[in-house]
Amino acid sequence: MDFVRSRLALVGLLVAWPCAQLIGCAVKDREYGPASEGGTGGTESGGTGAKGGTSGKGGSGSGATGGTDGMAGDTSSAAGGADTSAGGTTGGTSTASGGKGGSRGGKGGTTSAGGTDTGGTDTSGTAGEAGASGEGGMSGGGNPTGGTGGTSTVCVPTGSTENCTDGIDNDCNGVTDCLTLTSEFPSKTGAASASDVAYTFAAHASSGTFQCRNTHGTTPSGNFGACAGVSGSTVSPFNTTVAQDASKDGLWTTEVRLHYADGGLSTVYRRTVYIHHTLYNVGRCTAPATDQAFADFAKAYLQDEGAITQTNARSPFVQVPFTPPVDARYYVGSTDGVVNIKSLRRNFGFSADGHFLVLTRTYTAKAGATGMGCLAAVKRVHQKRGQWDSPSVVGADDYQSCTALVFNKKGAGYCLGYTGNAIVSAEHKRGDYGAQIPVATYPSQEADNFAWRHLTASIAKKSFFNFSPKCDTSSSCASVDTSGYTIYLPDKSFFPYFTD
Repeated sequence: MDFVRSRLALVGLLVAWPCAQLIGCAVKDREYGPASEGGTGGTESGGTGAKGGTSGKGGSGSGATGGTDGMAGDTSSAAGGADTSAGGTTGGTSTASGGKGGSRGGKGGTTSAGGTDTGGTDTSGTAGEAGASGEGGMSGGGNPTGGTGGTSTVCVPTGSTENCTDGIDNDCNGVTDCLTLTSEFPSKTGAASASDVAYTFAAHASSGTFQCRNTHGTTPSGNFGACAGVSGSTVSPFNTTVAQDASKDGLWTTEVRLHYADGGLSTVYRRTVYIHHTLYNVGRCTAPATDQAFADFAKAYLQDEGAITQTNARSPFVQVPFTPPVDARYYVGSTDGVVNIKSLRRNFGFSADGHFLVLTRTYTAKAGATGMGCLAAVKRVHQKRGQWDSPSVVGADDYQSCTALVFNKKGAGYCLGYTGNAIVSAEHKRGDYGAQIPVATYPSQEADNFAWRHLTASIAKKSFFNFSPKCDTSSSCASVDTSGYTIYLPDKSFFPYFTD
């Protein structure tokens, strides 16, 4: 504990006056017992000896032993040390991680030298309260000097804001240092293999040790302990055993904090993340540009139709509301505006203003989705109005390979590629009315520009090309598909907006 920088020792001293000098002193205070009761013999009136002091009062509480995880103890143990003739004992001490220190030290004896009164100490919980000064001896008795006042640790602010790198509670708010996130995987709306989940923080005091707590569900519980992996300032909350265990699939609440040798704790970084065993050892995809860069490029071709609701764009149960261009020719109605899709391997990001959704891929496509790799989607489009996948019409449709696919509020999607370290257009040119530009004609009244219809339609000989089927209950998985595409997704209950 750094008493110089952030702790102040307080020492109190009470001096008891002889009863003979006090107004209203009770007669019994002038009684003198035989020498055998006294201390060294009284100095008043030739008495045979002053009455000795009574025993000091023990501390009211000693420190409870903290949990093994270093959390603050939640109870105090029994009363402190027994009274002694020399005054009270020192208050309880908690050196384990967590226990609360004794609330005060022993009370000094009424005669003889008052007992030393020292508050309990605590290396990680709340500091013990300063003990009261010992009570002085009676008139004519032993040394009428009160006991020494107890001490306690009192935080002294060293600044108005917290310094996150010095291991000291600078602003005295009870929290030592702070955790500042610099990067994480997956994004807060994404899913991942448990072994890929990682959070990187800014520099912190080297004396701090990372601790983690993982809870299945949305309500944190249990004890903090060692993290599965720590490399510098990067923390991995899960290990590879969890990553391969299908019973661990689902939504988890992960927490990270710093623990210091003196019991200080940092702020807690907390977030939920969806993990699934089918992603273990699957190749990762890194978007070559930011969501904002993709959105900025697509803005030249997509009208800004306003903000898209972002709340429900959370993998793997993704719901995005659109206002599609309704047109019976392409079987798009007003009820098609709410898109529910299940996806573990994609990221649903947004432009800074929230007006454009950016679809990219975080994991390579499942085996069987030939040619997908790290493409966000393969977008199927019509070459000619009214023709769809007709074997008799050569060139009736075409496919666009999209490194990223950008949507506006109407659900129109613009396909982007990445070549030569630059974003490029991968959008199709319609044979019957030319390129789907400029902005005035894309999206136009053609409902065929509702991109979700192209991504989710069942395509002959290319079924499940973009999104492999998933089921919500283990009992229904076998009946959905036997080709190897179907996977079980638990924890749908944590995504109440998802209606499919």
